[in-house]
Amino acid sequence: MLLRREGEALRDAVLQMRAALARLDLPHHGVAEDARVTLSVGVSQMHSPPDEDAVGWLERADQQLYRAKQAGRDCACFDGRCALGDAPQR
Repeated sequence: MLLRREGEALRDAVLQMRAALARLDLPHHGVAEDARVTLSVGVSQMHSPPDEDAVGWLERADQQLYRAKQAGRDCACFDGRCALGDAPQR
């Protein structure tokens, strides 16, 4: 959870986390010899009550995570759009 972030600031924070993990260049053992650990993220912004409860928000975030995983490795999906890395590994 990222508190007090929305819009482009939220998107930038998520993409910075992905970039920071990529810079660590951690091997992903058991996948492929040259595979690296990546981060796929599903992002959903919670709307003020009574418009939405926590369950609805978490369900939307979970849907975005599944979208990110379906799009490939190293992907972040934000309610309605995805931001992919340079070359997602599939």
